[in-house]
Amino acid sequence: MEKDQEIALMEHQMLYEANKGHWQKDLKVDRIIDAIKQGVLEIEGKYHLFIKYLAGTFGVIVPEEFVLLDQRMLDYKYPYTQRAQYIFSDEDTTHVISLDPLGTAIEEEQFKGFVTGVVSSMRKLRPELSFLHEASVFKEEQSYSYFDSLISTLDEKIYFFFGITMLDQELAFFSCTVPEMEKDFWFPLCVGMLDTITLENKEDQ
Repeated sequence: MEKDQEIALMEHQMLYEANKGHWQKDLKVDRIIDAIKQGVLEIEGKYHLFIKYLAGTFGVIVPEEFVLLDQRMLDYKYPYTQRAQYIFSDEDTTHVISLDPLGTAIEEEQFKGFVTGVVSSMRKLRPELSFLHEASVFKEEQSYSYFDSLISTLDEKIYFFFGITMLDQELAFFSCTVPEMEKDFWFPLCVGMLDTITLENKEDQ
């Protein structure tokens, strides 16, 4: 881990621990979903702003401090070719959100089977994978499934949230990685961001 990133991570952890007892009661998923849609989430009197980005045919709402990485930054940070099409990061890159439209359409009744196949493939790649949460939501306009886990990297453990969403038969992967210590804070935020993904301008693509 780079020195600047290590310092930023320590600062995040100190701030997280200092405020943990105060914000937990504000992190109810239903409340967060409504707040994200409105673009403002209040936690203990502090306002956190969210903005929408277009990602192909999808719209995704992320915290205002996250920026969409341009091609130069993508090539620098993620030189391998197998990466999400749209990656958002905070300034120190300790928190990363991605959305990957698959360009694939399936029937609604195929969604559960598709999710099962994705989860099975991920377990083959990481047999040690243990889920902290796992759920599926089926609504008239959107279906999605998600799980989260702690993943070991070379020098640390990170919190990993992964979601699969389907809107009007169009599929996309959503993911978020943050420091392990912040998992309780980010889990409901990730569910909220996944829930508020929309399908945009499909007819224009």
